[in-house]
Amino acid sequence: MAVRLYVDISFADGRAALAVVQAGVGLIYSGVIEAADSNEAELVGLAIAAQLAPEGGWLHTDSGRVWALLRGRVQARPSETPHLNRLKSLMEAKALECRFIGGKRRRRRAQRKHHRLADTTARSALL
Repeated sequence: MAVRLYVDISFADGRAALAVVQAGVGLIYSGVIEAADSNEAELVGLAIAAQLAPEGGWLHTDSGRVWALLRGRVQARPSETPHLNRLKSLMEAKALECRFIGGKRRRRRAQRKHHRLADTTARSALL
């Protein structure tokens, strides 16, 4: 089974707290970065997760915009482009897959548990 990493951010006033949770392990990364908006921060968080992930791992996001960017459905903004390019190159180099877990119907119980830990950790880091 592939290693599954869940990424979430909490954004306020140009700062974003990132959290990466590995299924079966728990929190493996948290930090605070400067970002133009929450989408840019989510891309940075996924790129950090991609760096941490072993080859063939799965990255999970609840960001509809980031999911659409990765699928080529929307155009990247100038602030998102470098982070999107970095993420795509890391994913290609390590054969990583990204999964969208947004929307209530798409989340399974285990995914909710791991994503909730990432969400809670990111939110508390900005307080």
